Amino acid sequence: RLDVDGRLDLTFGKCGVAEVPVWGTPGLGVEIDAAGRIVVTGFFFDVGTHDPWGTYPWEPEYSGPVYGAARLLADGSLDRAFSGDGLLELDRATGLTSLGPVHASGSDGAMLAVADKPGPDYDTPVGLRHDTLGGLVRIAADGTIDATYGGGFAQIGQGYYVENVGSVADFAVDSLGRTVVA
Repeated sequence: RLDVDGRLDLTFGKCGVAEVPVWGTPGLGVEIDAAGRIVVTGFFFDVGTHDPWGTYPWEPEYSGPVYGAARLLADGSLDRAFSGDGLLELDRATGLTSLGPVHASGSDGAMLAVADKPGPDYDTPVGLRHDTLGGLVRIAADGTIDATYGGGFAQIGQGYYVENVGSVADFAVDSLGRTVVA
């Protein structure tokens, strides 16, 4: 975190940097809610499982990446009230395969986030294609996916996964709570 003058805020995390188990790439989205908590979406290490291939011998408790969200407190530490450990991992139960940009959606601490969901596979003259369904999910303040918002996934588009035309790039919410997507 940077101070107003552009210098690292040494009171945040460790020397101005919060350590989140992000998988090799920067987070895909970040938002600060009304309570000052920070939500980061992206690829995270699958914490607490064994790496059967020995890919990460220096970190044997990590088996690989999963999409998800992490919530940090204002001091940069993981917020354990969010999904039990500060990390919301998308798994087969949700049917979601990625989370992208995130924005606050209300005073209740909930967030809206770009999400993708696998669509049907089908054969084409150039081989097997995978559809992706682009949309939004509402992440409740406790770190669960809100099933009352679009049935758990508000689908916006559908397209070939390879070209990513079904995905949502970003969105904005107006003062009436309506959402516009791009």
